[in-house]
Amino acid sequence: MDLKGKKILFFSPKAFGYEVEIKKRLIELDSSVVYYDDRPSNGFWGKALLRVNKSLIKQQIDKYYTKIQDSLASSSTSFDYIFLLNLEAMPVWFIEWLKGHYKNSVTILYMWDSFRNKVNTGDYLPFCDRAITFDPEDLKTNPKLEFRPLFYLNTYADIAKNKKFDYDVSFVATGHSDRYVISNKVKSQIEKSGGVMYSYLYLQSKKLFAYLKLTNSKFKKAKIDDFNYQSLATDDLLNVISKSKAVLDVQHPMQTGLTMRTIEMIGAERKLITTNSAVKEYDFYNPNNIFVIDRNEPLIDYGFISTPYEPIPQDLYHKYSLDGWLEYIFR
Repeated sequence: MDLKGKKILFFSPKAFGYEVEIKKRLIELDSSVVYYDDRPSNGFWGKALLRVNKSLIKQQIDKYYTKIQDSLASSSTSFDYIFLLNLEAMPVWFIEWLKGHYKNSVTILYMWDSFRNKVNTGDYLPFCDRAITFDPEDLKTNPKLEFRPLFYLNTYADIAKNKKFDYDVSFVATGHSDRYVISNKVKSQIEKSGGVMYSYLYLQSKKLFAYLKLTNSKFKKAKIDDFNYQSLATDDLLNVISKSKAVLDVQHPMQTGLTMRTIEMIGAERKLITTNSAVKEYDFYNPNNIFVIDRNEPLIDYGFISTPYEPIPQDLYHKYSLDGWLEYIFR
């Protein structure tokens, strides 16, 4: 990967700072990056309407992207790459304009949400030179897609140095789908075994909690104080994982691709308890490090937690690092 002097136009929704770290690393690799948020708004209603039906805010989206179009059109800058990361909002007319305006650019789309969960994503494909997914199931419906799992940041590799633990298991996640129910079941078992579990479930707002309480049976017994309405700061998250023997991962029920948390545990060298049985098909899978549970009946083997993590082959640490991921994206 040689990105020295390359110019990259980068679109991505804000995603817990991952877009910031990607841009930072690209600049460290001597490329220049122009970044735009994919979403016109990151407020509760903006995100909600975008995911329910983005045609409901079409006027707002078109206005936002017209401003970006005007800004780019008034600049003489050309780009070597147009990098589109996990798009949600970008209108098709805009990506079509990008392809016409920057005729010599290579357009790359990477999705870390499954295509079947982002029903309009397929509309972008005719305008992309390469399209990559983190979910191997997507390839069954579109064999032209490339498959590449996610990455971990270097800060997770630093965690591996710590061997002093305060928690047997930790779980820090957005409180979607059945995560609340599963994490409670796991926590109950850990505590009955004499262990300690740290749990931090995040929801964007109390309005969202009220909506989920009314519409999702998994939240029937949930209390408003069971959730946090401010996401855990990155440093605090890293500190929790550093002090944990194992980390619980609960992927979305409609997703088979591996979550970011799964890959981060490679760098952190922490054990993983996950509901995603697809992890068994990956080259880093080691049953001494990764324990798969049934999301309907999540039974925990406390002996798994009590044994030490086993290092994996060295080349796999690089493969799943941010640099390894970028090498694939910009190869």
